[in-house]
Amino acid sequence: MRTLEAELGVAPDDATTALYDAIRFRRFPPQVDGQAARGQAAATALPRLGTQQATVSTAMLSTEAGNDDTQARADEPAQPPFVVPVPPTPMVNRVADVQTIGAQLCDQPIRALTITGIGGIGKTRLALEAAHALRDDFRDGIYFVELAALKDAALVADGIAQVLGVKERPGQPMSTTLRDQLGSKHLLLILDNFEHVITAASLVSDLLAACPSLRVLVTSRAALNIRAEHQLRLEPLTDADAVQLFVQRAYAAGAVLTTNDAGIAVYSAICQRLDRLPLAIELIAVRARTLAPLDLLRLLDQPLQALVRGPRDVPARHQTLCAAIQWSYDLLDAEAQRVFMRLGVFAGGFSVEAAQAVLGESLPVLPVLETLHEVSLLQQQIVADETRFLMLATIREFALGQLTAHGEATATHDRHMAYYARFALAADVELLRAEAPRWQARVTAEQDNLRTAFRWSMDQQEYATALRIATGVWRFHWIAGRLHEGIERLELALAHREQAPLDVQAHALRAAGTLAGGVNDFTRARQWLEAAVDLSRRRGDLLTLQPALTNLGYALVEQGELATAQPYLAESIVLARQASDPSVVKFPLGILAGLYQRQSKYAQAQAAAEECLQINQARRDPEGTANALRTLATIIHAQGDALRAQALGQAALDLHCSLNHQLGIGLDYLVLGDISRAQDDHAGALTHYQHCLDLWKDGEHKVHSAPVFDRIAQIFSAHDDPVLGTKLMATAQTIREQTNTRLVAAEHVSRDNALLACRVALGEAAFAAAWADGCALTLAQAISLAMARRGPAAIKPSTRERPRRQMQPFVSSVPARLAERPHGLDGDVIVITP
Repeated sequence: MRTLEAELGVAPDDATTALYDAIRFRRFPPQVDGQAARGQAAATALPRLGTQQATVSTAMLSTEAGNDDTQARADEPAQPPFVVPVPPTPMVNRVADVQTIGAQLCDQPIRALTITGIGGIGKTRLALEAAHALRDDFRDGIYFVELAALKDAALVADGIAQVLGVKERPGQPMSTTLRDQLGSKHLLLILDNFEHVITAASLVSDLLAACPSLRVLVTSRAALNIRAEHQLRLEPLTDADAVQLFVQRAYAAGAVLTTNDAGIAVYSAICQRLDRLPLAIELIAVRARTLAPLDLLRLLDQPLQALVRGPRDVPARHQTLCAAIQWSYDLLDAEAQRVFMRLGVFAGGFSVEAAQAVLGESLPVLPVLETLHEVSLLQQQIVADETRFLMLATIREFALGQLTAHGEATATHDRHMAYYARFALAADVELLRAEAPRWQARVTAEQDNLRTAFRWSMDQQEYATALRIATGVWRFHWIAGRLHEGIERLELALAHREQAPLDVQAHALRAAGTLAGGVNDFTRARQWLEAAVDLSRRRGDLLTLQPALTNLGYALVEQGELATAQPYLAESIVLARQASDPSVVKFPLGILAGLYQRQSKYAQAQAAAEECLQINQARRDPEGTANALRTLATIIHAQGDALRAQALGQAALDLHCSLNHQLGIGLDYLVLGDISRAQDDHAGALTHYQHCLDLWKDGEHKVHSAPVFDRIAQIFSAHDDPVLGTKLMATAQTIREQTNTRLVAAEHVSRDNALLACRVALGEAAFAAAWADGCALTLAQAISLAMARRGPAAIKPSTRERPRRQMQPFVSSVPARLAERPHGLDGDVIVITP
């Protein structure tokens, strides 16, 4: 528009401006079909309220019809990422506000815009509408982050990272990781319900300072008060818009409304009594199916007056919103009221099972939950094929207030804590079984409740319960890659471990040590695991001692202390074979196989790995089977049998791919790359290694990427690119220093030879410059360099295909057998021979 004005020297008229805005913000009137019939009469009656009301769109009262322009065409370019919920209902007006948001975020140098206003005024709904209007204006996408369930401002960075798909990096705060990942990306970040975590405003300020193309749209009852912030205060609906919303939601609930002057006057009076707040109107409109509008109006008198006279220290904006919630609450019978206020202890939603446990067996839960859902006091969602209910943040605050007023807060929180302690212990077991994926989804959905229960247990000095909760979900943190949160929670509770039973202490120490090893903090891992071993041994607790010995052995192996690790693993194996479930021997066997391989004891390594594989197959454990196949592949390869090794590695890869196990897939590619490289198939090896980096580019598995960079560097340096080879080896060394890991002894020779060759080829000055450049690279920059070339030009295509053709009969046979029984082969060890 501005370009045309400058070129033509003529300002656009009002019609042209309106058309421009309609195109930009996609505000074309939707098609109205027969489903809108009930809304037509009301829409034609609305103009009787005045000229302003005459602008109400008839189509807004109808069910949204099909829209041809939303159908994707195959020839259109890829759209930017758009991680924003679809609004559940059409928005009533607010067109001017949407245009203002678009103009400020796109046309003006405004980088942070906060939509402020009282609770229930429609801040979130407006933000969603603006996001959909702007979905093509941000090259790197739009992301919506819901913060309502977070009560701890320290978790805001993690909440943003989860939506963006950013994984934590060992030893680095999530805020720093976010800054690195966002960088110069041109994207819009929508932070919803920020008032719960207002102290995290500094995080927003830091991100804006570090990321020049970032824009942030915030919804909050309070301003962030940062320098980059501009505010858009949202006002209540106009009379016409409020009536339209009431009619729309009442029709959706199945109400039959009159459209004469008297009826519309009553609807207007109802909305005015509710200060024309959208949430209050929606809560009342659903009752129009059972109560006449005049009855609704009469019932509103007393609750509103009671809340207006409420405590002077309660903000006025809460009093008007509480009026709607209080009114809906008062319409419930005594039993439903008790259920409603007790449900306030749940954060982030709850299952029917959890509600029953917290409410007690004497209350019929499901019928009341359905009632609360029908009156909009609860929302429904499906997670892992399980029905869950969610209470909006403002409504939850009201429920908690009622709970406190009735003197039931402590008892209800105690039941909530007890339930999630049991849930955590069940998760600890189920995450090892066939239902692990479903339980992973369940634990993910319950994270806010688990955090709430943990905080309550710590506040109440119920340290044994705190340890049980933290210990029970350690496997979840391991699988989900949220190791630091698990460590921090366990460390807090372990500070008071003397107040917990010894068996609880031992379990917690073992969990903490295992997680610490996962982030390469082997000093603390060893400290906690040695304490777990000592405590379990003194108690004669063999069930805890055995896995603690296994994990301590693993930590020692990773530190290179093979001789020290071996007796721990040997003892663990003896105890495992004597256990009620002797299959647990597979864990120390797998570690022992790796230890023997590092000692070049290949016969012993192969025997341990094959037994481990057999147990995993018998237990129908696909992940364990895949890991054992990969271990066996490396051992067979070390003995010179490349054909069998590649077949085993390919079988492991196929299984891990079926599980979408990103770490496992990457490690399988690493092994397959090593096998190809040993056969002088450098192009094939490079392809495998690059697959690793592509999978791990989010930084979650940074510690494992160092050897991949080394291998790619050695290929490039061997094919006349010593500068790139030097840079990538420098990156690998930097990663090892950052993650407190060391180069495996077996890899020293090849890496050192490559370094020497690069130094000779470049000379000292050029080598030093390339090394410094490599040390300064970010992970993303290093990956970009490593991925830039898809194989040195000197490598002939035939060398890429020959090994694959030779291997094909063996590669294809293993997955075929596994596919017949997807969880493994009953008791059979897969032994592949040429």
